[in-house]
Amino acid sequence: MAGCFVEANAFVWRKWGRLTLADISVGYVLGLSQLTQLHHLIPPVVAEYEARLKARPAYQRAYAR
Repeated sequence: MAGCFVEANAFVWRKWGRLTLADISVGYVLGLSQLTQLHHLIPPVVAEYEARLKARPAYQRAYAR
């Protein structure tokens, strides 16, 4: 199921180049998983999505504020 979301979301980002509400929501949960020491339970495909998310200019601008 997570793979379907990641693939669909990657399409949105490649096509329109924007940070979506879904990106923000999932990024928040992934951040919480690190704070709660549960990040090791994240599937590899989701970890790859997280890496791509953090590399996006819009994500970096949002974190810089």
